[in-house]
Amino acid sequence: MLLDRQIVPDEQWDLFGPRTDTPYNPAEREYSTTVQGALEDLLAGTTQRIVLLRRYHGDPPRVMVMRAPAGVDRSQLRVSMVERILISTISFVRDVSPGGPVFQRQDGDRLIETQQFSTKYPHIIIERIDTFRLEDRQPLFTEWRLRRTQNQKAETKINRLLDAANLGISIVRSLAGQ
Repeated sequence: MLLDRQIVPDEQWDLFGPRTDTPYNPAEREYSTTVQGALEDLLAGTTQRIVLLRRYHGDPPRVMVMRAPAGVDRSQLRVSMVERILISTISFVRDVSPGGPVFQRQDGDRLIETQQFSTKYPHIIIERIDTFRLEDRQPLFTEWRLRRTQNQKAETKINRLLDAANLGISIVRSLAGQ
């Protein structure tokens, strides 16, 4: 049987195993659909960047998340469910490679560190941005973004033009050889 634990490896159980529905309320359902659309737009090249999550480290700890669509009652969004959606989105695109080097710059009274993480998609990176207070190096917030590193549409147009030029050259050579 397909759902036999002896046949389906543990690491594949989330894909093949049974599960119950995710307990989203109507607002969270709409929010999850919006996040899915934003991710698809990024992968398709119609969006260049998505800021998904920002976690403030002060007291009390707070989070800022990707904007909910108009018409969604934001008071109905549970922070734990919204964070779950966004963390799952980041985890979905990430590959298993460790993060790259940490880049640091100063911006006024703040220290900003950026670290990039590769994803399963060669044209998408995850950016983790940590911001610290310069005077005492206290962490202020951490932000996670997905960003395109190339414009797929522009490269596709250029490749089509090159293909057409090569075809034209081949036709000219072929006619000249007759």
